[in-house]
Amino acid sequence: MALAPLFQQKLEEAIQQGIQQGVQQGIQQGVQQGRQEGVQQGRQEGAQQGVQQGKRLIVENLLRVRFGEFSDRILPLVEPLSGLPSEDLTLLLLQFSQLSGDELGVEEVPRLVVEAFLKLRFGESDDDFARMVESLLALSSDELASLLLQLSQVSRDDFLARFGE
Repeated sequence: MALAPLFQQKLEEAIQQGIQQGVQQGIQQGVQQGRQEGVQQGRQEGAQQGVQQGKRLIVENLLRVRFGEFSDRILPLVEPLSGLPSEDLTLLLLQFSQLSGDELGVEEVPRLVVEAFLKLRFGESDDDFARMVESLLALSSDELASLLLQLSQVSRDDFLARFGE
């Protein structure tokens, strides 16, 4: 009968050791899986940043080639422009390429940008949007760029209340 308590003790020790090994193995597998998911997510985010940076360079280069050195009015608009979906950005860049390379063309760039963002966010333009365009163009370049970056988070009614008058 002395074997039964000794057997029971060894069995409990073996169970505890098995539990500890299982926990350790689970932790190691979790860490490995977390690393793999982190690497994959990092690659995806890196690719997205690369696309964004590429779009930014395209916008900068086209504007520089078309209009020479950037004016203080155009430079802050590069970042919001590079965030546009590719199709919309392409259409806008084509419009830029049709502008004259002189001062009048440079002055038209912010208007085209504002109109494109408003149309993209709120749909077809109307009289309210014509007034909003003028209000937005009266903002400083930095304020305008910041507003364009945040436009997707603003409702039409809030936007009209702030800039429609």
